Amino acid sequence: MGSFFAFILGVLLLLIVVPVMRVILTVWKMKRNLNKQFRRAGEAFGGGGRQPQPEPERNTKVFDKNDGEYVKFEEIEGERPRRDESSRGNEDNRRQEPLITDVEFEEL
Repeated sequence: MGSFFAFILGVLLLLIVVPVMRVILTVWKMKRNLNKQFRRAGEAFGGGGRQPQPEPERNTKVFDKNDGEYVKFEEIEGERPRRDESSRGNEDNRRQEPLITDVEFEEL
């Protein structure tokens, strides 16, 4: 009885494996033919095969080795803005920047 089930299982596997292998083989052949056609079309239109792409030039460093390492600055002591009593409880306090004044207009 066990050999009968093994026989049925083998037949079912063949019925499944053979069609799947045929589909895989057909797709592989179609892909190969398509690649051949594209290669022929490229040669017909002057492609003549793949041209080697020139390597892009590597960017050289524009700045010297010491540039950007240290920036000399000078701190200017100024009057700090005072906080209002109403804004002390607010966690979203932002430092108020000084107002910018317009330059006087001069006609040329």
